[in-house]
Formats: sequence, C-alpha cells, structure tokens
Amino acid sequence: AIHSVSLSPLTVDAATSFVECSATEDGGAVSVVDGSSIVLDSSSFRDCAAAGRGGAVFVSGGDTTASARMSGCEFWGNRARGRGGGGLYLSGIRHVVGPLAQCHDNSALLGGGGVLMWE
Repeated sequence: AIHSVSLSPLTVDAATSFVECSATEDGGAVSVVDGSSIVLDSSSFRDCAAAGRGGAVFVSGGDTTASARMSGCEFWGNRARGRGGGGLYLSGIRHVVGPLAQCHDNSALLGGGGVLMWE
C-alpha cells in the first residue's frame, strides 16, 4: 500500500486501516527504508502479509537519524513469511516512542511474531 524512500517522515493519520494488504518483499502494508522516519497514530493493520520481513509494517532506518513514533496502533493476524516481525519489523531505528501497540495473532517464520526490533 505504501513504500517510502525519503528523508521526510511518513505520517499515517488517525483511524487509517490497512486490511489484507500484501507485499512480495518487506512490509505488507507499509515499507519505510533508507533513513526515513515513521509516525503511526491509532492505525489498524489486519491480515496483512509480506514474503519478507514485517507482515504489516517494515521500517529500516539505515542510519542514526531514523525514528518510529507509534501510538494506539493495532496489529491483528499479520504474517511475515521471511525473517521476522509478523506485525512490525524495526531495524536501524534510533528512537522508538510509544505506547507502541496491541498485537494479536501475528506470526513470523523466524523471530518476533508480533514485533521484531533489530539494531
């Protein structure tokens, strides 16, 4: 649904729902790479799938300026068929600000059924 390669933050406003999204690589609904930051506010991710990492959301900061701010999000029934993060995969992120999320019935082939955070 959304792929961001930018130094500008990606903001997903309140009450946005992502349902049954899929990706052939990382991030079934949202993929943010190369130093981007992400802000998710009261968003819902349901039954999304990725062939790689981050069944619903994949964020790879790539440097020390990237951050993730999430508040009141829900991750339900998402799947990562690759290396982890059934609901959410975060890598190379300097700051993570929550309260992060509610995670239910997410799964991943390797590591972090709900959330996988990697430096």
